[in-house]
Amino acid sequence: MKQVLNKRGIEIYTSKLNSMEIEYFHMLTPWQRKFITSVNDVFFTDKRLSKKQMDQIDSIYEKLIDEF
Repeated sequence: MKQVLNKRGIEIYTSKLNSMEIEYFHMLTPWQRKFITSVNDVFFTDKRLSKKQMDQIDSIYEKLIDEF
């Protein structure tokens, strides 16, 4: 079930998704690239994410930040 995010939540996930698509895309695995691109496309219009999607985005982002 997708959750409606408040303004701050939208800002946080927009920032994370944009960073991963622009700055860190070359560091992602093929599966992560497809996942991030797909979620970002839907999030751009819907502004809702499931708990599982948020957890996965957070996990990928944290790994990228730790490596960088």
